[in-house]
Amino acid sequence: MNSLTILALLIAVSVAFFTSCSLINQIRNTRANMEWFNQHRIRVQATVTHVQIGQDWQDEEGCHRDPWDGFLKQNKTWQTYHVITAQWMDRQTQQVFTFRSKAWPNDLTKKPVAGDTLEILVDPSNPRRYIMDFHTLS
Repeated sequence: MNSLTILALLIAVSVAFFTSCSLINQIRNTRANMEWFNQHRIRVQATVTHVQIGQDWQDEEGCHRDPWDGFLKQNKTWQTYHVITAQWMDRQTQQVFTFRSKAWPNDLTKKPVAGDTLEILVDPSNPRRYIMDFHTLS
């Protein structure tokens, strides 16, 4: 093996390692976020005010080797998604909060439409930190 081959191999291994570490950290951060929200959040009923449809690449499980550069890449599929906008009014302060999030087809139990309601987990000390619970869409 020449030095260029060894260098290319080291780069490929490094990229694969950092990609897998990044995915593991994303999973850990998501779990940590959910644990924190389950302990500190409040649950509110918000009304869907707007639904916009878009398309983008969605990450899937697994990786494949890119035939062009030989590196491992995350599997992706072209998917339609919904950007759901919902509002909730705090009855005590009369302040209206607007929430917006992207929902992939596997996140939804039904197609969202304006007027639907869904639960949102909100950080009471920072309402800009929230998670929409799409499974409660009705």
